[in-house]
Amino acid sequence: MVAGLAALMRNDGHDVTVIGSPGAMARDDWFDPVRAPDCVVVDLVSDRFDGIAFCQALDDLRQDVVVAGGGAPRILGLSGPGAARGFFPARAFEAGVDDIVADDIEPDVLALRIRALVRRKLLQDDVRRIELDRQAREIAVEAARAEAAAIASKASLAEALEQANAELADANRRLIETQGKLVQTAKMASLGELVAGIAHEINNPLAFILAHKDTVARLLARVIAEDEMAGDADGERHATLMKCRDRVGSMSLGLRRIQNLVLNLRKFSRLDEGLFQVIDVPEALETVLALLTQKFGNLIVVERDYRAPERLYCQSALLNQVMMNIISNAADAIHSMLEEAGQGGDATGPARGVIRIVTELRVSPATGEQCYVFIVTDNGPGIPAEVKERIFEPFFTTKPVGAGTGLGLAIAYSVVQAHHGTITIADAVQGAGGAKGGRGSVFTISVPWQPHFEAMAEPARGVTEMPA
Repeated sequence: MVAGLAALMRNDGHDVTVIGSPGAMARDDWFDPVRAPDCVVVDLVSDRFDGIAFCQALDDLRQDVVVAGGGAPRILGLSGPGAARGFFPARAFEAGVDDIVADDIEPDVLALRIRALVRRKLLQDDVRRIELDRQAREIAVEAARAEAAAIASKASLAEALEQANAELADANRRLIETQGKLVQTAKMASLGELVAGIAHEINNPLAFILAHKDTVARLLARVIAEDEMAGDADGERHATLMKCRDRVGSMSLGLRRIQNLVLNLRKFSRLDEGLFQVIDVPEALETVLALLTQKFGNLIVVERDYRAPERLYCQSALLNQVMMNIISNAADAIHSMLEEAGQGGDATGPARGVIRIVTELRVSPATGEQCYVFIVTDNGPGIPAEVKERIFEPFFTTKPVGAGTGLGLAIAYSVVQAHHGTITIADAVQGAGGAKGGRGSVFTISVPWQPHFEAMAEPARGVTEMPA
C-alpha cells in the first residue's frame, strides 16, 4: 500500500519521502519553506514505534514551526479496521492528528483524502499570509502616523521657535531703530542749539556793521556832494571818494548775503519740528536750497515746479529733514558720478547735473483723498536694486566711512510714516530736465492734504536741517 500510495502522489507532482522510523525524520526540513512537508501520513498501529506518541511529537514540532512563522503541515493517521472506532480515535485527535482512515482503504481514495488535507493546508497558509500582510500594513500605517505626528510635533516646535526668533529679531530691529532715532534726535537738538547760539553771536556784530556801514555811506555821500558843489568833481580826491562809495555798496551786498544766511540758520535752529503747523512750502524749499548752494556749486542746476498750494499742514521735519536729506543725497550722487567721469571740479563750465523739484496735488487711488506730493528727480547714476531694498534701513549707507551715518533716510521714512504718507523710489526714465547723464532716480513723497488747515492765516516759516 505504501509503495502504491507513493506512486500515485508522485504522479500528481508531489515529492514523497518514506521513512521507516521517527528517528529518520529530518526535523530541520520543517523550518525550511522549500523543504517543509505539507502532509505527514503516520501508521498509528505500527509495531515498530508508538504512533500516538510520534503524532504528539509531530504536533509539538508543528507548533514550533508556526511560532517561527512557517506553515503547519497536516497529519493523517492510518489505523487498523477495529482501531478506527472506540477510544483510539480520541487519543489520536488529542495527539494532533487531523484525519484518521483505516489502513485497508483503497490507495486512490487515500490519495484523495491527502489531496484534500493539502489543499486545506495551502488555503490556510494563504489566509495566514494575507492576515500577516494586513497586520504588517496596519503596523506600517501606525508607524507612519506616529512618524507624521512626530514630524508635525517637531515642525510645530520649529515653527514656534522660528516665530519666536522672528519676533525677537523684529524687537531687536525696532530697538536699534529707536536707539538710532534717539541718537539722531539728540544730535540734531544739540546742533540746533549750537546753530542758534552761533547765529545770535553773528547777528549782533553784523547788525553793528550794517548800522555803521549806512553811516559811512551817508557821510561819503555828503562829502561827495560838497566836492561837487565846490567845483572839485574832477580832482583825484573826488575820484577816491567815488571809489570808496562803490566799495561800500559792494560791502552792502555781501553783508546782506551774510544777513540772509544768519536768518536761515536761525530758522534751521527751530526746536518745534515735532508739532504740526501750517508751513509755507515754497519758502521752506528755497531755504533748503539756499543752505545747499555751496554743495551744488556751478555743476548742478536746480529746477523748480511748484504746482501745489503754497501752504501745507505738516511737521517742519517733513521739509527740514526729509527734503533736505533727499536733495543733499541727489547732489552727492551727481558729484560722485561726475568725478568718476573726470568732469568734476570745473567751476567755470556749464552745469552737468540737474535736480528737479515738483510739488503737486494728486488723488490717492487707495483712499480717493487728495495728497500733497513732492517729487525730487535727478540725473545721477541711479540706485542699484540691491541698495533700494535697504536704503531706508537704519545705519545703512553707501557713503565712505565718516561721510554718512546711515540715519538720514531712515529718519525721513519715519517722518513720512508719522504723516500717514508714503515715500517711494524709482529710476528716472530720462535724465532730470532732459539733461544727459546717468539714468537718475525719482523720490516721491506723498502725504495727506488737509485744505481746511491750509486755509489758516499766518503760515509758519519752516526750514531745513543740515543733511545727515
